Amino acid sequence: VSCLRWRRGASTDGTSASLLWAVGVGVVLWLPPLVEQAIHQPGNIRMLERHFANPTEDPIGVRNGLRLLLRHLDIGPALAGHWTGGFVQAAFSTTRSVIPGAVLLLAWCGAVLCAWRLRHRALLWLHATIAAALAAETMSMVRIFGKVWYYLTLWAWSITVLMAFATVATFAVVVRRRRGERARRTLVRGAVVGGALLAGVSLVALTASAAVAQPPEHHLSTSLGAVVGPTVQAVRDRVGAASAGMAGHYVVTWSDAYFFGSQGYGLVNELERRGVHVGVDATFRVPVTPQRVLQRASADAELHFATGKFVDEWAAKPGVVKVADIDPRSPSEHVEFDLLHAQVAADLHAAGLDDLVPTLDTNLFGVQLDPRVAPAVQRSIARMLDLGERTAVFIAPLP
Repeated sequence: VSCLRWRRGASTDGTSASLLWAVGVGVVLWLPPLVEQAIHQPGNIRMLERHFANPTEDPIGVRNGLRLLLRHLDIGPALAGHWTGGFVQAAFSTTRSVIPGAVLLLAWCGAVLCAWRLRHRALLWLHATIAAALAAETMSMVRIFGKVWYYLTLWAWSITVLMAFATVATFAVVVRRRRGERARRTLVRGAVVGGALLAGVSLVALTASAAVAQPPEHHLSTSLGAVVGPTVQAVRDRVGAASAGMAGHYVVTWSDAYFFGSQGYGLVNELERRGVHVGVDATFRVPVTPQRVLQRASADAELHFATGKFVDEWAAKPGVVKVADIDPRSPSEHVEFDLLHAQVAADLHAAGLDDLVPTLDTNLFGVQLDPRVAPAVQRSIARMLDLGERTAVFIAPLP
């Protein structure tokens, strides 16, 4: 935020206008959530306040939070052109060294001291802004509870890049003032050449990444996409309890052995896009939004999404018709999955985690998230999740 320098109601450097614009834009952007909070009870802001004021798990703490901070201060991946992978993996790579981040932090502290000794006003305000952001970053990271998902800290990289820029800029000013005009020209040339090289490396790296880019969790999208079409066609054909066809209303439910029902939300979206009138039970009103809640008394039938062992369970229910059924694994991947399943079960048993073994078949993702599970076992489970499992959709009569 720009600093105002007031002179009897007038600004000497134009920063008052910038600040007024910033405040005005901030007010406009905050109007929707404030209005939502005012007209709903409880509103989103109140629900967020309750959730984060009373977390269901313990925060990761100061030690782990500071290590997470230092991993995010590692500018190395960006300099090497690994913008996306390096940034995303910082949260998950618990074994990554914190030394590069500590080096940048110390260098920045030195730059702050230099800016103070030079009495360089612009640099001091820049460093003050970074210091405030760094303090907020630290408080945020030490208070994270549960699994440290990468998307919780992606914003931290903007602070890292700004810190590196401010550090280089400060030392450039120091050299210029001490060495004179000749040093200034050398610095300018070096900055231009270095910037061009960095831009070139980044462009090549990003282009190479884009050439082989896949949608996030593409294995989930692939299996979901394979069952959407047959499901829509079954509704059109009035299969089973879907006697109302495309004019009917359907409650979408799921029993997911792998991903907490994430594909269930996708199924709601895709069916809606294709003109099927669908909704969910009130339990899911927050992620799906209240307007998609469908009371069962107003529904004509149930569309149920099932994975893993739940497929056979639903196929055995009376009056239920299976309208889509796929297994994304090749024969070799099927063998790999079974071997991994046996090995993970053995590892959990050896670690005294027998309570988790049955959950491998009902909530595999939940087992991976359990903090008691060793990192090596978590990686095996991650491979199992990538391989996928049998996926099916059923049309069922409502009770």
